[in-house]
Amino acid sequence: MSSSIPRYRMIFKVLVLGINLPLQTGFVNRVSGERVSNQLYNTLGVSLGVTRKEEHDNASIVLQLWSLPLNERLNGLTKNFTKGHRGVIVLVKPEEIDQLPSLLKSFSINPGPNLLVAVVGDVQGVESELLRRIPFDEDSLDIHSIASADDIITILTNQLLQKDQSNNNRISVVFLDETQCPLFEPRIVTPTEPCCTDDELDEITSILLHQGFRVIDDSCFVELNEGTAWISLRSGSVRLDPAVCNYCRFDCKRQTNICIIAVDSGWSTKDIGQRALLTTAKVLALSDRTLPSHVEMQIQRAGVCTRFELNPDILEEDLPVELSSLHPRSTYMRKTLLDVASDRVKEGRLPETAYNMLKRKLASIQKTTND
Repeated sequence: MSSSIPRYRMIFKVLVLGINLPLQTGFVNRVSGERVSNQLYNTLGVSLGVTRKEEHDNASIVLQLWSLPLNERLNGLTKNFTKGHRGVIVLVKPEEIDQLPSLLKSFSINPGPNLLVAVVGDVQGVESELLRRIPFDEDSLDIHSIASADDIITILTNQLLQKDQSNNNRISVVFLDETQCPLFEPRIVTPTEPCCTDDELDEITSILLHQGFRVIDDSCFVELNEGTAWISLRSGSVRLDPAVCNYCRFDCKRQTNICIIAVDSGWSTKDIGQRALLTTAKVLALSDRTLPSHVEMQIQRAGVCTRFELNPDILEEDLPVELSSLHPRSTYMRKTLLDVASDRVKEGRLPETAYNMLKRKLASIQKTTND
């Protein structure tokens, strides 16, 4: 029947932001179903999703969801993706609530209408306590009860459809159980291609060993500052085991596939086909670090983890300089009381006189302890 066909379609661009990228990606995948693309995840950390709602007046409401990473190295690029957005969903864990102002500032987002903050985690029974920690004026908050990630889409859609928002500067806040928004880190599936033959494998193994590379079974590995790159001599696939995992208190041990597109432009022998030749080229390029910019970007992203916390059995000074520069102190150690107070002064939430009083008090305690 013609009445079932939407008379018009309204499309809104919505940003999905946060500190934990797998949490953002998990949300986009949960609410978008099959209408999701993770093709830019490996290189930029960006995921795209689409949700659709049919309204009672035959309008089709479409939300384009753009999950963007919080990454200083990609800031200039990802800020271009924020242009033209109509709404923002911010997903944070309970322990990340205090970082909301700095997160929004990183993307040049001003708190106001069509901003929805979702606190995701073990939130049942502690909603009131978490609400008090949200660093915005409580009178400017609208609290909504939800049961699933789809309810977040419904709330934001209703806000976007409000015709007059001139008097509405309120921020929506919801609390969502972590079981309703599981973490997700997509694996990019590449088409299956013919692998190297046994003769080709023997030939390139001989070449690599002769040049001083280390080969274990059918894999060659190259040590990088960011971790260990494993190259399968059978398939040519490249995997990075991040070095940061060796210093982390968690046992997740991430493994990230690195996409390197090589071009056949050099030598060959009668025993080496194109796949074997390109595999050898990847090993040499990783060893010499003569890599395209998009591959460097993948390696840098793979070497950084938002969940990283320094193993308490490891001293801070034992962390390699290359890793400490990628993981600023605030990401792997708890901030001191004075650091938190300083941040709140910058955000206008704490008088400078109170900060100075606290600083003198802590200095006095430190001096007494040393004496």
